[in-house]
Amino acid sequence: MVSYAVEGGSVGAHVDQYDVFLLQGLGQRRWQIDVDPEAPRAFREDVELKLLKEFWPTHDWVLGPGDMLYLPPNVPHHGVALDECLTISIGMRAPAIAEMVGDLADSFAEHLTEDDRFTDPDLKPAKDPFEIDAASLARVRTALKPLLGMDDAALGQWFARFITRYRSAQEPVGPQKPFTRAQLEQRLKRKDHLQVHPFARMARVRQARGVRVFMAGQAIDMSQSCYAHLSGDGIDHGAFLMLNPPEQEMLRALLNQGLLVFAKG
Repeated sequence: MVSYAVEGGSVGAHVDQYDVFLLQGLGQRRWQIDVDPEAPRAFREDVELKLLKEFWPTHDWVLGPGDMLYLPPNVPHHGVALDECLTISIGMRAPAIAEMVGDLADSFAEHLTEDDRFTDPDLKPAKDPFEIDAASLARVRTALKPLLGMDDAALGQWFARFITRYRSAQEPVGPQKPFTRAQLEQRLKRKDHLQVHPFARMARVRQARGVRVFMAGQAIDMSQSCYAHLSGDGIDHGAFLMLNPPEQEMLRALLNQGLLVFAKG
């Protein structure tokens, strides 16, 4: 995010829940921070933004063009423009736990049907018809056991899909006209090579045979050789010819989705 401010311009004292790099572009901005772990975190109630009620700075700097300030999560900070200026904020945003839990539950629910229902064949007359007793909770736990008891393999498959799909920036876009097999080979012969698009996230999950890679939320099985090139310097013409036809077609499909791009060798 790039923010513009005139002299005296400021958002106000606040905290961010993720790592932030504040790079000064034009002009000067004064930054104050409070590194006291016991610093108050209560928010003002008279504004919509989450601004701090109290702020007692322990450090103070003036940043000029090219200067950068790194802020770990939850560090109170306050910036004021000393003149007309531009500040570039680079946030390393991590997923919220609520997002992860919601996505995990949605992913689990995709495999269920209307026939999968909560049952209580062992239900007995209750002393208090309004009480949710221990037996009721035990039935709930049994119904949710596949979700609550996911093993590392299942959890890893879900997390790889989630983290490669999760983003708050841009998405790769495929070429206007899909590449044919002949056009792909021709480009590779020009000393170009295939590499992962800068906006595409790739993650690997270990398995007994081969390699399972996730890109933009989709699972892709490939050989160790293909993965080694794709995660390294990219796939040139020689490496492409060493792959089997299904893998070559898989790479062409990823290129046409925009997940792979050409780069100079």
